[in-house]
Amino acid sequence: MSRLPRPGLPWIVAAILAASCASPAAALPDIAFTLTNRAPDKVQLRFDADFGKDRNGNWSRDVPSADLDGFSTSAFERGGPVHFTIARPAGQFVCDGLAHDGHADGRCKFTADEGFRRTLTARGVGTPDEEQSYALAMSGVHLEVLDALQRDGWDRPNVGEMIALGIFDATPEAIRDLARAGYKGGKIGTLIALRVHHISPEFIDSFARLGYRNLSTDTLFAFRIHKVTPEYIEAMAAAGYRDLKPQMLIQLRIFNITPEYARAVTADSKPGFSADQLVKLKLAGIGASDFRRAR
Repeated sequence: MSRLPRPGLPWIVAAILAASCASPAAALPDIAFTLTNRAPDKVQLRFDADFGKDRNGNWSRDVPSADLDGFSTSAFERGGPVHFTIARPAGQFVCDGLAHDGHADGRCKFTADEGFRRTLTARGVGTPDEEQSYALAMSGVHLEVLDALQRDGWDRPNVGEMIALGIFDATPEAIRDLARAGYKGGKIGTLIALRVHHISPEFIDSFARLGYRNLSTDTLFAFRIHKVTPEYIEAMAAAGYRDLKPQMLIQLRIFNITPEYARAVTADSKPGFSADQLVKLKLAGIGASDFRRAR
């Protein structure tokens, strides 16, 4: 089952912060939708919901047309009224509109699933209000995630963290795969960050093959953010800088020290300077061309 459109980051943050505060349940306004034909079996679905106080729930993503129960892409050609439903664990969308000029638009009503809401309450996650239930439905999160988190020692999430887990595809399978790679247990924020930065077992293994095993999550985040890749490590080794510590690799990338720069300051196939000295040279504004002119 595909997931519904993802929100922009500002609304993710707003939803997570709002979820930590108790708020009375309030009926959601109708949600505007737009459908655009992408392929015989795919449509672009956009939802626009105005929650007031500078908060909105705007989502857009390509989804299989089969996810829209009752809708056929033939409606784009023939035009006329359209009706479809979208069911998710946290609730259901019932939508009515009009197809015209190669697309369709209209309004949807959202109904939260009371069983889903009661389960979150019973398991200590919290009781989502209508806006949070909408966000949970849009994220596509499943209740099975709670079992996976408990099994692998992660903290119990709150409602906002459940939303983020769904948004960033922290599925039971993804949680299990991270555990097998040695990363399990701790704060939910850490798990979300692992998913945000696409820290996969394959990413982890690519460094383990070069001898960088049991890296901390902070180091993995820094590797991803600063583009420390296996290819970069191998290229630096070929330039004579082998077995560098993770923090030194990060520092080298922060200061844009490339293998080409390292080779430019290397003499007789041995490093003319230590890795730490390369950083100091860069900070002093000394470039590769300065060494070429000096030779």
